[in-house]
Amino acid sequence: MNIIISAIFSNGRIFLSSPTILLFFILLFQSSCGNRFVRNKEARDDAREMELAVASNMKIKNSISAQVETDPVYAVNVDNDTADDPAIWYNDVKPEASIIFGSNKKHGIHSYNLKGEEVQYVPCGTINNIDVRKAINFSGGKYDVLAGSHRFNNSIVLFTIDQNGIIKSTPDFEIGLPDFDPYGFCLYKNEKGKLYAFINNKNGEIYQVSIDIDPNGFLKSDVVNQFKLKTQVEGMVVDDEYGKLFVGEEQSGIYLFDLKAKNIKGQLLKGSTNANRNIRYDVEGLALINSKFLIASSQGNFSYAIYNLDSESYITSFKIIDGSNDAVEETDGLEVSTLPFGQLFPKGILVVQDGFNYDGKVKKAQNFKIVDLREVDKFLDK
Repeated sequence: MNIIISAIFSNGRIFLSSPTILLFFILLFQSSCGNRFVRNKEARDDAREMELAVASNMKIKNSISAQVETDPVYAVNVDNDTADDPAIWYNDVKPEASIIFGSNKKHGIHSYNLKGEEVQYVPCGTINNIDVRKAINFSGGKYDVLAGSHRFNNSIVLFTIDQNGIIKSTPDFEIGLPDFDPYGFCLYKNEKGKLYAFINNKNGEIYQVSIDIDPNGFLKSDVVNQFKLKTQVEGMVVDDEYGKLFVGEEQSGIYLFDLKAKNIKGQLLKGSTNANRNIRYDVEGLALINSKFLIASSQGNFSYAIYNLDSESYITSFKIIDGSNDAVEETDGLEVSTLPFGQLFPKGILVVQDGFNYDGKVKKAQNFKIVDLREVDKFLDK
């Protein structure tokens, strides 16, 4: 658009007539804000949005309950939005001694046993999203690792995990991203056991970063791929077996990137937009059930959508209601493991962040809920 504005110059200043001023600022606002991304309000911040979320949640018919809840995360105030993303470390020797890690995006990382009891707390800063991979074939040896996005330091942090699921009080390594402002994060272990990190920012940019530890114990990293979606993204997960990256564009849907393709392009997953009446933005956490199904948290109606990845189509949605533990609302991150965890969880677990954690009528700081995966299994299209 070409704009012609008449002006009077006086002493180095520009003076516009009143009608011209009005036209100028209207056009300026339209040109600067017309394509501007505006994030949805969250229920925690807006009473009307809470009403709409609850009303939409009531339309979701499938429901389950959580068997275990974790201790609350550390928070200065119970109203603070602190807990965010879980990750699971599986103990091959003693599965019932496996560890659930949970990010505290204002303070650090919590570790829990399968009873939900906190066993370690690492106050390492604003860790937003986290992920775990086992038996990584680094040049300098084989390690289990926990990594995540550190928003204050604009970096990726990486911890090695010992045989008991313990991490150090500070990261073993840190990859600086000074101009990137990292947000969402996940790991990818390829067929050769090599490690990659996917990191995104609120502008829809996604970097694939190679990570290696050399025989001298030094970190080597490089950006090997870059992708772009139009608006804000966060939740991501990779199918290691088939090399597929799933990315949640919060107010658009879920995109699939085939990492083994010659020309990698994002493909929108059918049934993941708000044209599906069971989806209400934002699309947040993503997790895989083997390579067959994808679970996504639909934050705007406190529910979870399930997709069949063979047909790349939507199956159904479910919600987590009150049971032996309180219901779950406004989930950010989630994670799944289909491995056996002993008598309580013989077929695996689903771990979800709970945005509103209550003990009876008493509000507590946010936490994570653990669901027997057999509860989810009944909704799968087999």
